Amino acid sequence: MGTQGSKSEKKRMKKIEKSLEETKNKLAKEIRLLLLGTGDSGKSTFVKQFQILYQDGFSKDKIHSYKPVIRCVVKYSLKQLIEANKKLETELKKKNQKIAENYLKTFAPRNFSISTKQLIVIQQIWSDPAIKNVWDLRDNFQIPDNSDYFLDNAGRIFDKSYSPNNIDILNCRIATTGIQEIHFDVGEKNWVVVDVGGQRNERRKWIHHFEGVHALIFVIGINEFAKKLYEDNTINRMHESLMVWDSTLKNRYFKKTPIILMFNKVDLFKESLIRSNLSDCFPDFNGENNFEEASKFIKKKFIKKKYLKFRKIYHHFTCGTDTKMVGNIFSDVMETILDNHLKDYFV
Repeated sequence: MGTQGSKSEKKRMKKIEKSLEETKNKLAKEIRLLLLGTGDSGKSTFVKQFQILYQDGFSKDKIHSYKPVIRCVVKYSLKQLIEANKKLETELKKKNQKIAENYLKTFAPRNFSISTKQLIVIQQIWSDPAIKNVWDLRDNFQIPDNSDYFLDNAGRIFDKSYSPNNIDILNCRIATTGIQEIHFDVGEKNWVVVDVGGQRNERRKWIHHFEGVHALIFVIGINEFAKKLYEDNTINRMHESLMVWDSTLKNRYFKKTPIILMFNKVDLFKESLIRSNLSDCFPDFNGENNFEEASKFIKKKFIKKKYLKFRKIYHHFTCGTDTKMVGNIFSDVMETILDNHLKDYFV
């Protein structure tokens, strides 16, 4: 009995050792990236880009699921513009006033198919000079940045044969709640990207995903300097990003973690600089209100000498909806992580 029990125990131990070895080998090949940033910074757009670049794009079911969401975005964007116009108390063209009022009264976002007449209404109100004026003043309201893209494409989006393309999906923002994780292989490594919600009520969940992260990608919507928070209309979004960034770097888990800072939405940033002055957000900014000087100033606000004490911080200026740009940047990011930071992890 003793000999038999001993053999059984040895067999069990060998099984455990084999399992541990397999786990070790798997972990040696796995790189976990954590995406952090405040709400609407563009984190989830990067996740979509990774799916396009490294997972052969979106499944048919996924594409189909975006169809009603995008149609809802078109209708809801126009509703927000009409409501903002009412606050400004500017008049639409006489023929559009009743049409706009009726649009608000009969608004039904879940009515995903619309008649030709209803489509004409959307296009007619969107082309009204008063609504275009609201769009120019959009930084003063909680109007999504990509509303013009969807309203300009309303005819195609409400066509019976419509199927969302990659650009439609990249422009469609759905606030992340909970945790989203995607896996893809590049070379011999399995990359795991973890995206967590950026809204205030989601951030308390972040701490559960800090341990075991090989690199942190922190995303900032650089056009945030002209906007207020969804959760608190008295707080500037860029100030909120700085506060979250500062507290993230102070976290003990990230003392030696490679960090890549993504200054996202450079295309919208350039547009915002035409409408707004960076000095309204940062009174200590006294440079020219152009991309070169404004972006340099913001970069210095985020990358301070005190932050570089324990780690290197790499940065990129990017446009999350530009697949080619994101692909090139992420190739650099992967090379940075593997060549400069993770040699001790992967032997």
